[in-house]
Amino acid sequence: MSTTDKPDPKPKEEESSLGVSGETPNDIRQFQKTVNGRLNAMTDRQDSIQALSLWLIHHKNQCQIIASCWLAAVKRGKTTGDFRTAV
Repeated sequence: MSTTDKPDPKPKEEESSLGVSGETPNDIRQFQKTVNGRLNAMTDRQDSIQALSLWLIHHKNQCQIIASCWLAAVKRGKTTGDFRTAV
């Protein structure tokens, strides 16, 4: 059997618009809800900020979703004048 007879390896999975490989739109929406919930639950206490920071670092492979949620939270805070919700 020659090398030309071998089948092509599996094609790589396409990345979503948010750069998360292998995630379905429902998975992405669920993760966005989770990120938004954690951002909204954060307080100005050190333990709260540290817990969120560690969680974000743990999920760094989904940084584009996290960044978009964070930016949306900041924009919401600017429009409502409630900068506590702006993270």
